[in-house]
Amino acid sequence: MEKYCEWIKYDYRTIYPREHDENNPYWRIQADTDKLKYCPYCGKKIVIIE
Repeated sequence: MEKYCEWIKYDYRTIYPREHDENNPYWRIQADTDKLKYCPYCGKKIVIIE
């Protein structure tokens, strides 16, 4: 079982979760945020991949 939730850079300033609804713009958040450490969808720790 994975311990992390992979988020992908959508563009230069936003990221979105790979495993969840990636077409929903609600999921796109600021890439430089330090406030969101865990995925609000699944609760796993967020890891940003390029």
